[in-house]
Amino acid sequence: MHARRNTTLQVSTPVRPYRLSDLATRSEALISLLVILLWAQSIVPLTLQAWFFDKRQSLANDVYSMAPIPALLTSGLGALVLVVAVATIFLGVQARSQQRPPPAVLVVAVSPWLYIVSRDLYAGHTPSSASYAYPLVLTALWLVSSSVDRILSLLGLLVFSTAALSILMAVFVPASGIYRSASGIFAEAEKEILPWGLLVGMFGSPNNLGQYLALGFAALFFIRNRFFKVLAVSATSFAVLWTSSRSSVLAVGCCLVLAFILSRAGKRPLIRRSIPFVLLGLLIYVAALPFVTTDPSSYTNRGHIWAESLRSAQAEPVFGLGSSWYQDIAGYYNQLGSLAFHGHNQVVQTIVTGGSVFAALVLALILLLIVRASKEGRHGHFYPALFLSALLISCALEVSLGFVDRTFLFSVFLVPIALILFGRRELPVRVSTSLNMSAHSPASGQRDLRRPHAPRFSTVQCDAM
Repeated sequence: MHARRNTTLQVSTPVRPYRLSDLATRSEALISLLVILLWAQSIVPLTLQAWFFDKRQSLANDVYSMAPIPALLTSGLGALVLVVAVATIFLGVQARSQQRPPPAVLVVAVSPWLYIVSRDLYAGHTPSSASYAYPLVLTALWLVSSSVDRILSLLGLLVFSTAALSILMAVFVPASGIYRSASGIFAEAEKEILPWGLLVGMFGSPNNLGQYLALGFAALFFIRNRFFKVLAVSATSFAVLWTSSRSSVLAVGCCLVLAFILSRAGKRPLIRRSIPFVLLGLLIYVAALPFVTTDPSSYTNRGHIWAESLRSAQAEPVFGLGSSWYQDIAGYYNQLGSLAFHGHNQVVQTIVTGGSVFAALVLALILLLIVRASKEGRHGHFYPALFLSALLISCALEVSLGFVDRTFLFSVFLVPIALILFGRRELPVRVSTSLNMSAHSPASGQRDLRRPHAPRFSTVQCDAM
């Protein structure tokens, strides 16, 4: 008999190659983390600060210092934002086969920041480390081209949590959540809409809270759960109304009305084609307002601030006076008053700080965004139009395009701009609700194969109306 040979079948497990899909998944996760960190950098330290110091009206020449823990947290979160952004850029560079928008789009988006930083460095002023998140976040989202729907859903939840936390602070800790004057008493402003004071939440000014919520308002429509969407839109609208910030209330109201009209556009091309004209009209309104206002007391003395700012800008009409000009003159006697933290109008702020060169670069960015919003609107995707309408109205009385000096708005200003310019549409997505934010979409579970390159903005429908 032949001896039975004992053989053992050895199977070698092949090492799975590193796939591009894994790289894309990690990049998407980093983008989500980046959005959360941008929000946390603005909201979490301010919330903790409210428990350490009494919040009241401050003057432009006040020396403001945060408590040690919030200050340390601000620095730590700011560093994390930069680290995560760089890591996302590194992964995005490796994903070479991923389709990206033309580099010229990124150049237009980064140019305003690059100019004002170069101008400040030449004048001996060093921008804050937090401002470097602007080019890094734009570059990261350009390389990764993240899902618009997923990121805006996340951003909507963060904006809702900000509104809810502000309301809770006002109800349970009114000393921190309600605006108080410099003397420490609760401020009673003439513009007060609700009889409970001015909601300020974790911010130092009701205008800042209203501005933050107004810029992030359109993202609430992307919350996937219908109940939370209705709750988020209702609570955030109430919070903005409580702030009595006129530009923010107008921005949210315009966003709701525009959403209602566009959702019922159907296949009627006239309404869709009107989007660029509406946005251009708002842009002209923002640009003309400070020049046609003749009463210095108009808009809570903003008429005076505009006139004095534009008069000072004549000293450097081409290159401007620098991004820190308003802070620099606060320590000296000036004609602007003690509450002029900035130009209180985007056009005034841009001309004063960066001159005509800066104004041209910012205008190019805004026009590019309007072109993108018009293109998406023709395909029935209206988020860009909603966001830009809120942004432009907010810019009439406040400064929302802060490239180096309004970093607390990065999560609701920078992220949406990057998504409009570079974001990709996630298929299939359908959120079934009562107010349709997209006129046409593939049915749930199906892919739209009619166009090789699907629009970047998915079907989003608003429950708010």
